[in-house]
Amino acid sequence: ATAEVLAQIFHIDRAAQDRYALESVRRAVTATQRGFYASHLVPVTHNGTMVLDHDETPAQRSAILEKPKLLEKAPVLFDNSLYSFQNFYRDHRAHLGRDTPPDGSHGTVTLLNACGRSDGAAGVIVTTAAKAQSLGLEILCEVGGWAFRGVEPERMGLAPAVAANEALNRVGISFDDLDAIELHEPFAASTLALFRFAKETFGHDWSARHAEGRL
Repeated sequence: ATAEVLAQIFHIDRAAQDRYALESVRRAVTATQRGFYASHLVPVTHNGTMVLDHDETPAQRSAILEKPKLLEKAPVLFDNSLYSFQNFYRDHRAHLGRDTPPDGSHGTVTLLNACGRSDGAAGVIVTTAAKAQSLGLEILCEVGGWAFRGVEPERMGLAPAVAANEALNRVGISFDDLDAIELHEPFAASTLALFRFAKETFGHDWSARHAEGRL
């Protein structure tokens, strides 16, 4: 529900989320077709049989590239016959500051501008240069610094912007010195809210530095 809460707090409408979701799929499909992810993925096999060797979500959602109207028909997660938008505001009134939604408003987070059925899994080996060399492993990058920062539960999607600012301060690097940022956030509403929050709070333009194929 955090994505919808952020959409309401930052006034991010469904149209904006749908546009972002469409661009996200376009970038992911294009990157996949160019072989960008070939070195990122490890095929899954079972008893010698290939089970999965690609990311499912871009392929599953690629139909919206040819038929963007599908986005308009996608079910709304928190505004339907089973769970009304009035109930959503009632249940989250502590975060939204009111018991009922504004007149004429509707839910914005849908099946197609939200996460896929699986967010996947990832693994990375973090060790010293000496250990990597002793194991014959290629060194891909160096961890220059990191930070952990939390925010209010209803705004948890904004935490990466806060943590990134802290990490940059620790290592003495300007945000403008960064070439790319990789954000793992599957909800368009949360991503757009983070972009706005980072720009307004820290002057950081995440949208201009988002890594290729990742939205």
